[in-house]
Amino acid sequence: MGWREDNVALVERHFRLEEVGDSAAVLDDMVDPPEYVVPALTSGIVATREEISEIHRNLYSAFTPLRVITEQLTVEEDRVAAQVLVGGVHSGEFLGVAPTGKEIYFHVCSVFEIANGKITRESVYSDTGEFIRLAAEPDQ
Repeated sequence: MGWREDNVALVERHFRLEEVGDSAAVLDDMVDPPEYVVPALTSGIVATREEISEIHRNLYSAFTPLRVITEQLTVEEDRVAAQVLVGGVHSGEFLGVAPTGKEIYFHVCSVFEIANGKITRESVYSDTGEFIRLAAEPDQ
């Protein structure tokens, strides 16, 4: 495989491992210490494995089962931008919203920086307003 296929495979594996709740394997594909930026959930760079695992645990408990649905990947030699839908059944608190029991998916864009087959940085940008709006909508 070439660098393009390798980078796509790395990002797709990352999402599949997130879906099954395997934070240890997710982190194995990242450099140590990792850089993880999630402006909607943190105020800066998350640079410890435990902090990243805590963010993942919060997602796993908020959405069962957690799903990450890839809509589009844009691939360059040292980075991949992924437009995805994230969600599942809203079964735990998320962004201060109590569980609704509704199936909710919201848009996320993750930008992965990659070097030597490892993710060096992941920046995650999510539309939290979309999640809050969907959680508040009455059942159809």
